[in-house]
Amino acid sequence: MVNDGYANVRCVDNCAVVVEQMSAKYGALGGLTFGRDDARTLESVADGSVDCVVDKGTLDAVLCGEDSREGSAQLLAAALRVLKKKGVLLIVSHSKARAALIPPGAWKVATHDVAAPALDDAKPATTHYVYACTKIA
Repeated sequence: MVNDGYANVRCVDNCAVVVEQMSAKYGALGGLTFGRDDARTLESVADGSVDCVVDKGTLDAVLCGEDSREGSAQLLAAALRVLKKKGVLLIVSHSKARAALIPPGAWKVATHDVAAPALDDAKPATTHYVYACTKIA
């Protein structure tokens, strides 16, 4: 994202090892900061301070765990809290059914099907689903 001109990109993960590895690998790029946080709370992020939240598979992962419905609702509520008015939550998912989890009234949602490249010739290409959720209020 930084290479495409985005500034002030904050990368968070709940695993300290991942944060350490990503910081070591990409820290020299500038414009990126790394920190440990839980996507279901985003405690390190101030209310209404973010233009965009990008979720690349986090919602899918939360839905594979215990209390998945509660965890997914917490993740969406945390994103809503930290986004500025008209901020955007981008969810990249393997599931076409994620829109049903997004509470109506708080978001305007556009769904996009994106062809994912095949990783090798033996496996067919798959589709990812990108949900562009714009905060209404």
